[in-house]
Amino acid sequence: MRSGCAVPGPPSGSPAGTRDVTARFRALYADVAAGRPVLQPDARRHPVLLVGGLLTAFYPGYMADNLRHLRRIGVDARRARVNPQGSVAGNAEVLRAELERQPPGRPTVVFAHSKGGVDAAAALSLHPDLGPRVRALVAVQAPFHGAPVAGDLGRARRVKALVDRLLVGALGGHPGAVADLAVEARRAFLASHPWTSAVPVLSVATSTRSPLSPFAVSAAWIRRRYGEENDGLVIARDAVIPGSRVVRLGDVDHAAPVFGGLPGLAAVRPGPLTEALVALALDGA
Repeated sequence: MRSGCAVPGPPSGSPAGTRDVTARFRALYADVAAGRPVLQPDARRHPVLLVGGLLTAFYPGYMADNLRHLRRIGVDARRARVNPQGSVAGNAEVLRAELERQPPGRPTVVFAHSKGGVDAAAALSLHPDLGPRVRALVAVQAPFHGAPVAGDLGRARRVKALVDRLLVGALGGHPGAVADLAVEARRAFLASHPWTSAVPVLSVATSTRSPLSPFAVSAAWIRRRYGEENDGLVIARDAVIPGSRVVRLGDVDHAAPVFGGLPGLAAVRPGPLTEALVALALDGA
């Protein structure tokens, strides 16, 4: 594949209406890491729904530290029952049903990773009446504008056949689970369902150049092919939802926010990261 391919995603730079809050996040994260509480007293009235990404069943411990940390500090947190290998539209319906079961007086913070962020955003776009039930959406490394690597997989016939056999045959997934994340598919979805939700959104866009990252090879390949900083799967600018506040982090690959790695090998740890992001989503800073 040739290098320097154009990525048909959003314009480079900061999308209109976004605001960078990275400095505020770093301050909150430092406080959490030092053992200082950062959640406001009324923050615990908001349950947190964790929405995972594609193929989470393959990864033991996925989001376990995120969930454990929130519960340890007294937050009502649980995992969404989405199908990790499901279509975006199908998971949007699952999330709609879960959010509608939550008492309206306790709006939920949705903390979504990777494809989970796309699923959550789709639920809000397809069902705008969910707005009062959602206090905030924290979209971590979500390919909102699409993931070029998903389109590449779809165009490579042998790889696509392998992915389809794995997702559909072995895991009972939806054949469109990966295709839904391609840039062209996301462009078509957003054209039919423009993002207009009034729910406050915090986007987390990351990148890595660390040779120690398990995504080092894929991150380098995406940089060569598309000329874009990325986390090993998602290009950083594709993770920014229009109108959102944005946290931008370097030296953070696609696994770091949801896996407890070895101390010192990751710039962030899932537990403190989750608490800091939820506090930032709730404080409106």
